[in-house]
Amino acid sequence: METITRESSLISPAMNEPLYPQGAIQVPKKEDTNYNSIFEIQKSPIWRWHEFSCEDPEATMDRDKILFQEIKTLRTSPILRFYRWNKPCLSYGRTAKLDLATELECRAKHLSMVRRPTGGGKVLHQDDLCFSLIWKKEDQEIPWKINDSYCAIHQWIQKTMIQLGIESKLLDQKNILKVNHDQLHQKNISLNPNPAIDSSRTKPARIESLNCESKKEIEPSPNIQSNWCFDNPVRFDLISQEKKLVGSAQFRDQSTALHQGSIQIQFKKDPLEFFQKSFENFFKVKLNVYSAAH
Repeated sequence: METITRESSLISPAMNEPLYPQGAIQVPKKEDTNYNSIFEIQKSPIWRWHEFSCEDPEATMDRDKILFQEIKTLRTSPILRFYRWNKPCLSYGRTAKLDLATELECRAKHLSMVRRPTGGGKVLHQDDLCFSLIWKKEDQEIPWKINDSYCAIHQWIQKTMIQLGIESKLLDQKNILKVNHDQLHQKNISLNPNPAIDSSRTKPARIESLNCESKKEIEPSPNIQSNWCFDNPVRFDLISQEKKLVGSAQFRDQSTALHQGSIQIQFKKDPLEFFQKSFENFFKVKLNVYSAAH
């Protein structure tokens, strides 16, 4: 991980003024069943739900950079988006150095390489489901402290995965060494995309075709400190059967944060609606659909 370093609706400008003009609408009484739910919805902070995308690797990372600058400079609403890649790709952190052997192997296999605006190691993207969150320090739905934000975001992912029938464990400091000791593996330098994946596709696939199971070839090695993100579980990653399923990295300055994550598991049904609804429930926000054309 690398670190460099609301909107409210229907809120009266004067605290003593009634929310509605007198006689315009009948305000529910406290004893009414729907009273709390009505006003919770009205006061929920607004986040933007970015439309699902499947783009070229460079365009995918550029989109997060643009959205980060927009939220940082224009102080617009925070945003959540899910996306995938239109072809197999290797991404690596903004300060990471891509070793020559990996670069040559990628070029020989015509595998795209792209630098992420966040930190972290190398990630092989095939059919993983990725997500990004961008928020400002004053957007208090997500904790601003780095560790707290990682924990909260991955708890949300974990709860959603349970709804989708996938169990996982949130890795804490105590069992990191055990996981690494049990794995003792390093990424094979052979970056063969799974033959079942059509690496020539150029159009965004429908979300129903998501097949996000990790298929990376690995072989045993005593060196567990490889630069492959999913070979090195860290605190708050999500794991299952001692294998890392979800990993993330952040970039932030003093006012704005970008969190990028990869979910490398297989979904048997469309997960987007589950993630959308659970995000609203977990963080107590309202998601408004935001088009990439905006």
